[in-house]
Amino acid sequence: MRWTLRSEFEPLLDAVLTCPPTIVRESPVRTVALHRVNDTSYYVKRYFVRGALQRLLLLLRKPAAEKQWEAALMLENLGVPCVRPLACGIRRPAQGIVESVLITEGFAGVPLSEWTAPDWPAVFRFLDHMHDSGVLQPDLHAGNLLVCPETAELRLVDVGHVRFGRPLRRSERLENIAFLGLSVPLPMSPEAWRLSRELRQFVYLHRSKRCLKHNREFAPLRIGSLVWHVRSTLFDEHGRRVAEDPDRSLEAGNQFLVNEPATTIGYRDGLLVQRLRPRRGVELIRDRFRGSRARRCYRRAYHLELLGIPVLRPLAFADRKKAGFPVCSYWVSQGIPEARTLVGMLKERVPLDRSVVRNLAQLIGKLHDEGFSAQDVEPTSVLVGPDNAVYLMDPDRLHFADPIRESAAAVELSRLARKVVIAPAVGRLERLVFLRAYCRTRGLRRVPRGPRERGRRGHTESTMISPW
Repeated sequence: MRWTLRSEFEPLLDAVLTCPPTIVRESPVRTVALHRVNDTSYYVKRYFVRGALQRLLLLLRKPAAEKQWEAALMLENLGVPCVRPLACGIRRPAQGIVESVLITEGFAGVPLSEWTAPDWPAVFRFLDHMHDSGVLQPDLHAGNLLVCPETAELRLVDVGHVRFGRPLRRSERLENIAFLGLSVPLPMSPEAWRLSRELRQFVYLHRSKRCLKHNREFAPLRIGSLVWHVRSTLFDEHGRRVAEDPDRSLEAGNQFLVNEPATTIGYRDGLLVQRLRPRRGVELIRDRFRGSRARRCYRRAYHLELLGIPVLRPLAFADRKKAGFPVCSYWVSQGIPEARTLVGMLKERVPLDRSVVRNLAQLIGKLHDEGFSAQDVEPTSVLVGPDNAVYLMDPDRLHFADPIRESAAAVELSRLARKVVIAPAVGRLERLVFLRAYCRTRGLRRVPRGPRERGRRGHTESTMISPW
């Protein structure tokens, strides 16, 4: 391996590489390990290059460790604090680069999101200095900004994507601050807050793709005759037994929540197992290109989880294909012990608990705020836990777009009202509780009204709510 390193670190290189490591983070393409030598901490990042195509691309660009090494040195020259780089190594056999290594000095800091008593003026001074120096970190989130709680010293980490140039314009600074505001409760101006809300739509949609890739949290795994894409950190023996034969798991000793030709949902061993088939023949052709129903539900559930919307946590999905077409797909998610479906509670002749009504209104309000259309959400797709918490069980019918406007929200709420109008458990009081909680969740001063209702006064149920 060819090394580029600081002269004062050269005597310590062999000792750092040979001491027993403590794995901090591990994925198929990167490993981060902590090494301790003479009571000093060092972080060793190893980037692996797998495949001939990736090695061919490295003929045109620099490996990851070398990019971070050069970026960190430039940051030091500009006076922008970052973790101190000590050495960079590249392994280049005859077939090309197969590994690059970066060694950095340990820093007694925590991610910005873990700072218990944050000094926000100090954070803004750091950002102003970084922006004035012409430095832009496009991936500026709480994990890429470390802080020492005792001294409030801030340093950048993972600087491979940092860009250098002229001092940033005001619009670029606002966008960078708004991006950081997605991961920490940063006090921002109204303009930056609105920009952060707009970025949120794109950022979390893009971030949800990671559940379909091979990384430290998700991985493909062959179990039985199917290749499952599992959530490695949560997938246990119960999930493995279900994955070995999902059809048998659904049929043997199972509690069915939904049993239809295209959708079968059962509960077993604390897991929710769903078998999904195309509803129509044309959907079979569409699923060949857009992905199966289970794949779409798996990603959409992870997207909702990232946004903080209560949904059953996705654990695994698999497709059963014939001639490349997904004729059947399976999706496994975490279950809620002693949970009941909302449709079952609506049929009871006792009023719904008000906490259930409020939680359901907050769920619909959050979906609308984040750009999910809930017009096709059925009571059968909502679970109510023993503590009256409400969870979305089946996100198959959700549609993602821009935040739902008032007129569209009014249409969806009226459609939901028609679905439960004959339910014995829903009366006028429950409707008023729902509308009030929905408006509070979305920050609305009045109940949404459709185009036909605007201009009317005093005769609709929505006008019966007083301001709060």
